[in-house]
Amino acid sequence: MKEKIIIDIVSDVACPWCFIGKKHIEAAMEASEEFDFEVQWHPFMLDPNIPSEGSNFDAYFSKKFGSMAQFEKISERVVQAGQNAGINFRFDQIPKVPNTLALHKILHIASIEGIANEVKGRFLNAYFENPIDLTSQQNICDIMFEFGWDEKKTIDILDDDAITQKVLIEIKDYQQMGVNAVPFFIINHTYGMSGAQPVEYFKEAFKDISIQMQANSDSSCDIDDPNC
Repeated sequence: MKEKIIIDIVSDVACPWCFIGKKHIEAAMEASEEFDFEVQWHPFMLDPNIPSEGSNFDAYFSKKFGSMAQFEKISERVVQAGQNAGINFRFDQIPKVPNTLALHKILHIASIEGIANEVKGRFLNAYFENPIDLTSQQNICDIMFEFGWDEKKTIDILDDDAITQKVLIEIKDYQQMGVNAVPFFIINHTYGMSGAQPVEYFKEAFKDISIQMQANSDSSCDIDDPNC
């Protein structure tokens, strides 16, 4: 029986390093066949002050970095890292920076239904690689139709204030735990790792964590242990 490793990932959709981190850890999991992995996604908002209708991409990053030329210079590293991970970032085609709360509400229910990993990947693709306006309710409905959700279900989730509160509480909980940058990875509810680490780093981390878990197990008593 394979040893189980649970990976909690705190991330945002409008986060290029979160996309790269997803690719890296998936490659590490695929190469670590000796383990059985379970991935759980958790929300984070890089900028909760963005209006619900979103902000024009060029205007937002021009203001943040002084100019789009400066943004393009700064983003060269992430573009190269994305290419290495198999991601084609198209910053020049992104129409809006969304307030990602609505997307996290969809992901909250997708997690309950066991499809969060696929939905997360689809949202990241729709934002960074084949850019569409993710502030558009219709565009979100069209994406979720690919996962078997009818339009009413998606709109009901987007309009549900109770889900809003659950997402906001979860974001606050992780912030109180000290998560203030994403992506952030928590392995087996114990070992935290920040950033889009290289594939080899994750692979070695899985092995190290497994050794530590076995050591902890060997140093405890169980009611059926003849040595205790």
